Amino acid sequence: GGSSSGSICSVMTGLVPIAISFDGGGSIRLPAALSGGFGLATTFGRIPFDSDICISSGNIHAGVVTATTTDTALAYSLVAQNDLKGTVSKFYDGGVKGPPRPHLTGFDDIDDFTGLKIGIFSEYFDDSQPEVATQCRAIIAELQKRGATVVEVP
Repeated sequence: GGSSSGSICSVMTGLVPIAISFDGGGSIRLPAALSGGFGLATTFGRIPFDSDICISSGNIHAGVVTATTTDTALAYSLVAQNDLKGTVSKFYDGGVKGPPRPHLTGFDDIDDFTGLKIGIFSEYFDDSQPEVATQCRAIIAELQKRGATVVEVP
């Protein structure tokens, strides 16, 4: 992936605060990670776009790239919409209301994760470098201390 490298470069050099990008295999996440920025490749259809202009729209989804987590949350809350004609809304509830609007309530509350459920696929940890697995497990333990529930994904 890398087609969003221009977008993240524009963000990280301060030319723009956010950029809308498209991801079909890492094109948002990889350039953002490699440049110290943040890339959010959203659920398919969560940020609607005209798939007629995209030759391979079946695996493309829109997202945002930013320089901070706060900017990511703000950008996502602004651009994620319910497209009741879109496939995602039809799958969600038959296209009646669509998925709930994103909100920022509690975004900055990092002390209490009660009600948050985190799925872990342990085999991914087993295949990673020991230092990475150790850090990931430490983060999971901290989230559990703050009230998160962790479940194993089969």
